Amino acid sequence: MHAHPIRDKIEETINNLQQVLRDSALISAIGQAAGLIGLAMKSGNKLMICGNGGSAAEGDVDARSENAAGGGQVGVRAPG
Repeated sequence: MHAHPIRDKIEETINNLQQVLRDSALISAIGQAAGLIGLAMKSGNKLMICGNGGSAAEGDVDARSENAAGGGQVGVRAPG
């Protein structure tokens, strides 16, 4: 049993983010993907976000935030 499970999870997240920061190709790909998503939404297209469990919940929050900000149509469909 871990003495500090929350601390362990935070450290794991920090380590993962540090790995991303060291990968310039990944950072570039994320930027390109974000740009394409932005262009698609500005052109009236929809962004469909899906997942199961926690990722579905995060997608739902992201979609609702984007819709509330007037950023376009974002759809979320729960698995099932």
